[in-house]
Amino acid sequence: MRYIYLFFIAIAFLMIIPSAYAEIKHISLNERMFEIGKVPILKINIVADPQHIPNLEFVLVQKKSEERLVVRQQNQFILVVMGQEKVYDINAKLIVRYSNPIGSIPLFNEIDYVEEVNASSSGYPMQITPNSNSCTLEYDGDKTLWRLAKDYSDIWKTNVYSAMLAVFYANPDGFYQGKINGLRKNAKLSCPSEELLNYYRDNKNAKNIFDSMNSSR
Repeated sequence: MRYIYLFFIAIAFLMIIPSAYAEIKHISLNERMFEIGKVPILKINIVADPQHIPNLEFVLVQKKSEERLVVRQQNQFILVVMGQEKVYDINAKLIVRYSNPIGSIPLFNEIDYVEEVNASSSGYPMQITPNSNSCTLEYDGDKTLWRLAKDYSDIWKTNVYSAMLAVFYANPDGFYQGKINGLRKNAKLSCPSEELLNYYRDNKNAKNIFDSMNSSR
């Protein structure tokens, strides 16, 4: 397997891509939108041929587990990747794969955290693509995320927690500072894909993830 060395520069991790992967010119960490002990949400800078972006995989590797992350393309140069497993390992890394691994991104600066907590292990979630149509949610800024999700949960045949997570992950820019309790009143919200709704279908798991995210202020 071929790996690319990553160098820490300011707040970004710059990846130098070899000629073998010329279609993927640049990948770096734009923003880590979570803290240790929370579920991962990351913004990734990317410069690449659009047809090759769907071939990329992002895997979060901890001491005792690996999770293949959900990938959503925010725009031509930004990807949003997110997962379900809480991150407890200060040495956790984001592995970027294109057929074979092409890079590794450290997620935490060791000096930020003194103590490492053991991570819990689980399965390997499927990769999910964003909604491909132009469907938008009816939202005028007066509803809370809970009320909005409750209104749509019956239509989507899911529970309220799953609906809230799906709306959040489908619209990361619709939430102030990327926080699930910060739904913007002027947000234009896209409908989550069926795959995204299915990803958080389990009510207990969805509630645990929501509670974890909601407690991060």
